Formats: sequence, structure tokens, C-alpha cells
Amino acid sequence: MLNIFLEKGLENGLFKVKRLRDLDTNRRIEANVEVIDFDNVKESLFKTLNGNGTYSLELTKSCDALKIIPLEKRLDFIEIKGIEIFCERNSHLNGEEIDIAIEQQLEKFNLPNKIDHSLFLVQLLIQINQMGLNGSQRATFFNHVLIEYIVVIDSQIENNGVLEISAMLDYMAETSNIREEFIIKLKEAMEEVSVKVTEPKLMFQSDIDNFYQGNIEIDQSIIQKTTIE
Repeated sequence: MLNIFLEKGLENGLFKVKRLRDLDTNRRIEANVEVIDFDNVKESLFKTLNGNGTYSLELTKSCDALKIIPLEKRLDFIEIKGIEIFCERNSHLNGEEIDIAIEQQLEKFNLPNKIDHSLFLVQLLIQINQMGLNGSQRATFFNHVLIEYIVVIDSQIENNGVLEISAMLDYMAETSNIREEFIIKLKEAMEEVSVKVTEPKLMFQSDIDNFYQGNIEIDQSIIQKTTIE
């Protein structure tokens, strides 16, 4: 089913394949994993919905990228978040000022809405006849796929080598500065995401390629005629 979904989306021009690094407006993400530009999907959908001019729908929030992995029956929604510029601008703060600044920034991130609205957009996509799904596949689509929510940050913290986020939280709690405190609070905010996803993942920008390993490139047997923009 996901093979059909991916193939038809590419054929119809809804799915544009790019490297994750090319979706980062701050140019700090270096990941080469190939993904679908989900902002482009959203814009294409709303352009069609607003086409008759009678009503105007405001664009929803959504994740930056979508990775479809048919063999694992999985949809990965990927959100890029830059924290380095924020930390640089607020490095002079301390104590309660840091806490307030971080909380305000996390509210702007609005992570629960991003994944919620992204799933809504997929609901719209599967209703499009040109996506090739029949009535039964549409009705049971989300019963047969796993949903991953991955937030990739443009930061890296080293301590005698690169530390995995899952292994460094205790260390950071003891030695935190604004960057480290931000990462801890971001991780906590992600745990509050309650929509139908597996446990949300927070990754450094240098980890995302390794996470996908053999899946770095979208199935070339499906997209032989598709080139990266």
C-alpha cells in the first residue's frame, strides 16, 4: 500500500524529493538523507483547495519532511529545528531568564500541532483518486502503518567524543548551559506529544543519516525517473 502511495505521489508531482539539508533555511543541517518536501506537499494541496476562489483556507502548520519506508510500513515525519541561533542570541541570560526564554521558544515550535496537522494532510492525500488507493485501503490506511515523529536539531555537544542524546541527559543536567538546558526541555516537550505516533525521537543533525543507514535514498526502483531538485 505504501509503495502505491509513494509511487503515485511521485508520478503526480505532489512528492518532490530533496536532501534534508536543502530544507533547512538556516543552512546548518548537513544531513544528506533523501526525503519528501512536505511543505511543498502542503502548499500544493492548499493551492488546489483554494483554486475556485470562493473560500480561502489558511495554510496549516506541518512538518518539514516526510520519509516513506514501504518495507517497514512506516511514515516518518521529520521536523528541523534550529537552536544554535537562539542560544547565541540568548547566551547572556541566566537563571529564570533562561527558563522563560526557552519556554517561549518551545511554544513557538508548537510540536504537537506540527505532527497533528501533518497527519491531517496525509488524510487529505489518501482521499485523492490519483494516489491510487481503493476505498478499503483508504479506510484502513492508518491501521497498517507506523508513524514516527523525528525532530532534528542543528546542534552537537561533545564530551570526549560525540554523545548520543539518550546517553547524555544525566550529564547535561549536571553541567547545563543554555544550549544543553534547551535540549533537555525540548526532549521533555516531545514526550507530551499525544497523537498516534511511536515514541518521538530527538536527534542531532549529524545522527539522522546514520539512523536511516541503507534507507538514506528513497527506493530508486520506484523513482528512476525522479531527480533531486
